[in-house]
Amino acid sequence: MAKITLKKFSIVITFLVFLLLQAVKPVLIIFIYKTITNFHPTIMNDYEIYQMVIKYILQGSMKFTYVVMFVILEILFLSVPIILYKKLSNSKQKS
Repeated sequence: MAKITLKKFSIVITFLVFLLLQAVKPVLIIFIYKTITNFHPTIMNDYEIYQMVIKYILQGSMKFTYVVMFVILEILFLSVPIILYKKLSNSKQKS
């Protein structure tokens, strides 16, 4: 039977956190956009709103403040798994 080391375990946990955050990201983008712009259409579903927001960002027609907020969100979502992995790795070395 394969021995699961703490390093392998921390890599798996970090990867799962990364996947979870990436899965939640569209929901947060939609929520932020609806909240900031007070945009609550009844004929568009959330997926269409997400596509619209991404299209606006890629075309450059999105307001700068929104893009900065989404970039900060992306940086946070990419840094959380890295910080978690470092914490788990450091706890292993102290033990």
